Amino acid sequence: MLPIRKGKEICFIDWGNRNEKLRLPKTGWARLESLLEKKWDHLKPKVVL
Repeated sequence: MLPIRKGKEICFIDWGNRNEKLRLPKTGWARLESLLEKKWDHLKPKVVL
């Protein structure tokens, strides 16, 4: 679980792929190059603190 701030609230979300049908790694990591090349944009990623 990953704690994130949504407005004034702290929420916990699953970190990484939890959908068995998606062909993605189970980890929450991605290579910087793939992020810069926008290879993940179709999944609508969001920056979290």
